[in-house]
Amino acid sequence: MNIFKRITAVLLILVLTASLNVFAAERLQVPLVTPPNKTVFYEGKDWGYYNSEILEYTNFDLTGASVKYKDNIIKYAKFPWGPNMFAEPVSGSWAVGRNTVDIHVDDIDSFKGDVYAVGELTLVAVKKLEIVSSPRNTTLVEGVNWHYDRLGAIIPDEIDLSGLTIKIIYTDNTSETMSYSSVTKDLIKCELPPTVDSVSLGRNRYLIKYCSKSADIYFDFAAEQITRATMSKAPSLTDYHYKTNWKYSGSQISPQIKLDGLEVTAVYNNGKKETVRYNNSPGRFSVKPSQRYFSGPTRCTVLLDNKFEFNINIFIYRYGDINFDGTVNSSDALSVLKYSVSSEQFDAYQKKYADVNADSRINSTDALYVLNYSVNLIAVFTAEK
Repeated sequence: MNIFKRITAVLLILVLTASLNVFAAERLQVPLVTPPNKTVFYEGKDWGYYNSEILEYTNFDLTGASVKYKDNIIKYAKFPWGPNMFAEPVSGSWAVGRNTVDIHVDDIDSFKGDVYAVGELTLVAVKKLEIVSSPRNTTLVEGVNWHYDRLGAIIPDEIDLSGLTIKIIYTDNTSETMSYSSVTKDLIKCELPPTVDSVSLGRNRYLIKYCSKSADIYFDFAAEQITRATMSKAPSLTDYHYKTNWKYSGSQISPQIKLDGLEVTAVYNNGKKETVRYNNSPGRFSVKPSQRYFSGPTRCTVLLDNKFEFNINIFIYRYGDINFDGTVNSSDALSVLKYSVSSEQFDAYQKKYADVNADSRINSTDALYVLNYSVNLIAVFTAEK
């Protein structure tokens, strides 16, 4: 029995030794002939934090690197499917400062395992942020840059950072300046400090953020008052059709009011005028609730900043209301009957909404349906189902 155990142990050792030899043969270290042209990579431009882990935005650029494999010099190259070299930290994770790395080499057909060279890459983090020049506009005006919500809270529409320049100081004591522009707007952020929930009239502290660092900046919220608002351009949509733009809610017409294209001229107490466009600031507009709508020409009341009212005119088309007076009655039935015997003319919309039984014809049957509907003998037209 002891002999059997000894033989088993010897065989196990041999298997493990063979496995280690195979594993060792699968990794081949080769000399690094030339290091990459760039060996220093910066937070924000080349890498960033995800939670507390450092992640490359893309594989670090190893242009210029070359290794010697047997008698051949293999240079860094990019292909449509990616580069032929990439770096990984020997420690298993990236760290700020110097990192010893394995530069792995792909596409070596004569060796099926991992060919790598040892090199060094340095990761530099952002140490500090400074404001070089403030935005051109640090006074935010009510009705122009911010508005009140229904609960009276100040809501900034958008803070314009044009003119802002920041200085980024890195952990290697190098620095660079960056101006706010269409190119850098996704890198430079402006937000309230995490301990502040809302802003108030007067001076408010904000944070300019770049990567994990921030610098203080202050904006003044001024309560300039709008005294008058008038509609300067009506919404693009004026015709509201059954099922397309409105439906019944119970027995009431319930349109989905569209305000695209609406423009309002706001006049301030200092005489200044401003054009407020719905397409740019939809949150500033609302439709007055609890309004009743009727077919034919009607109107709805729109609010700017929940304070200023103005009316927009729309036209609601409804089956059976042929004369567009807001109700379906015997006058509409008579008009349909007259049209069926060619004693009255209809326009295209009247023809559409007179065919209440949806048989593509307008005749006395439609007139009878309209009459029955007007005296509540039927509750819905076939065309409305």
